[in-house]
Amino acid sequence: MYRDVFRPEDEAAIRNLGVRFDLTVLRPGTVDGEWIKTAGHYHPLVPGHELTYPELYGVLHGEAIFLLQHSTLPGDHRRAALDEVFLIEAHQGEMVCIPPDYGHITINYGECPLVLANWVADHFSSIYEPIRNASGGAFFVLKGQRMEITKNASAPETLAHPHLQRAVPLPDWGIEFHQPFYDLLSRKPDLLRLLIHPQEGRDLWRAVRSQMQQSG
Repeated sequence: MYRDVFRPEDEAAIRNLGVRFDLTVLRPGTVDGEWIKTAGHYHPLVPGHELTYPELYGVLHGEAIFLLQHSTLPGDHRRAALDEVFLIEAHQGEMVCIPPDYGHITINYGECPLVLANWVADHFSSIYEPIRNASGGAFFVLKGQRMEITKNASAPETLAHPHLQRAVPLPDWGIEFHQPFYDLLSRKPDLLRLLIHPQEGRDLWRAVRSQMQQSG
């Protein structure tokens, strides 16, 4: 992972917004039948609000599956409070929005390296313990003759089995495909502002969640 990447001429704008641009590379392959993935984490609450920080991802190369699991409880209690999980497939040139209150894991299920970029608020630390203490996300995506989605034994019994869905653009909100992802800084600074002030984007988060629920 390469954190805080920017063109020198953009540093002032990035610092003024309070965001960070990162690059992540995941090699292809499996470990014990499971595709290589990130460790997974949650984001903390925005001070003074009941929302966690959101995040935007762009797939620069390869194919990704994003596992999003929803919880509104803090700390390790998140594991028992999970009430929905989504699996979103995204290809090169596509974007995925991680709305507030979702933990997330990224999986490289393709045959080539997966290169991701993300925009996120630059002043918090991610929370890894709930997913680590649960031995992973609520579901595992395994490689076989067909893709197999298996529930983690630590996940709540009542948690519904997710269906794999394709990423969908929301152009009215700036979630657009096949546009330079880094250039959100110049094209959509108001969208990046919502990463620091998610309380101002409640309509967007509702639209993202509604789209995922309809597709799932």
